[in-house]
Amino acid sequence: MKVQRIIYAAKPAKTHPDRHEWETAQVVILLLAHDQAIGIAMAEDCLRRRHWQPVRLVMHSLLNEERVRAEGGEIWDAYQVAQSGQVFCRAFSDTFAPGQKRNGAILSPAIGEEFIDRIVARAGGRRLTLEEIGEGQRNADYLLNDWVFELKDLQEEGLLKSERQQKLAALYTPDRWGSEVELSAENLTEPEYREYLDIVGGPIKTQVKSASKQIRQTKILLGRNNIRGGLIFLNTGYGTLPPALFEKLVVRYASKDSTQIESCVCISIWVLTNGFDWNIQFKFNPQGSQEAGIKSLEAAFYEIVDDFMTEWVRRGPQPSGRSLRPLHPVAFDIAGRKFTWEPPQVPPSWE
Repeated sequence: MKVQRIIYAAKPAKTHPDRHEWETAQVVILLLAHDQAIGIAMAEDCLRRRHWQPVRLVMHSLLNEERVRAEGGEIWDAYQVAQSGQVFCRAFSDTFAPGQKRNGAILSPAIGEEFIDRIVARAGGRRLTLEEIGEGQRNADYLLNDWVFELKDLQEEGLLKSERQQKLAALYTPDRWGSEVELSAENLTEPEYREYLDIVGGPIKTQVKSASKQIRQTKILLGRNNIRGGLIFLNTGYGTLPPALFEKLVVRYASKDSTQIESCVCISIWVLTNGFDWNIQFKFNPQGSQEAGIKSLEAAFYEIVDDFMTEWVRRGPQPSGRSLRPLHPVAFDIAGRKFTWEPPQVPPSWE
């Protein structure tokens, strides 16, 4: 048996006592095993017992005792631990000041209905009243000029759903993509890309159909069949869906599955961090529309974002309600194959 060095890019499991899922690390493991397959299995078991989830295998190598002895220091100490039959494991954090699960973190309040209420009001619109819609009716949310808008929000990470994971595993076939798959729409054929859109876009399709029915019902309740229907769609939780793809899917399903939705306003909000620098990003689409109602919403959006950021700084780093969590890796196994998605990295501001 030889000492193997195995390095994983890993994320903390939800059960990790000290770290949030976005506080990722490079985990170095030294252990004694007969072959690579056994070593990998032992390393992944070690990660799980220490509440880490493997995201990507970075390195696997066999160590030469003479070279390690000559280098000395910590690597020689670790080698001796492994040679004795124990497993050496150490996490080298990717983020600044890890362990914020216990110490607190800079978290933004979640964006939701109240945020959109303010935007619509600033744009000159308002919520529909109970008298206008009737109690217990499925209705749209807002009136703005000659538009009625329904609000939808993606608050959950879509790639965590087991049914969607199974469909992605079937799309990324083993013969073409191997046993380790980095999930992306790149390098897909046109038919594969359309299937990919249908898989990741499932929650959007469902919400668009619901919005279409609510807009239609609201027109009937108001007795205004000539009023125009619009959709305001927030993405505050489906982090693996980049804004451009999110917008494309919303428009795709609105034009394909609805005759009630004449315009789609897509708002994406996401957070990136390295533990020191916190980057909250907002995107409004469509930009530069000449349609009066959409134009007023865009102008109001940027004003409310400025207000929101100012209020957040004043309130402090710990919101009392639901918070907007930073993007973190998503990883899952299907039939022994590993599928991963990793968010963009925030370079340290001091570099």
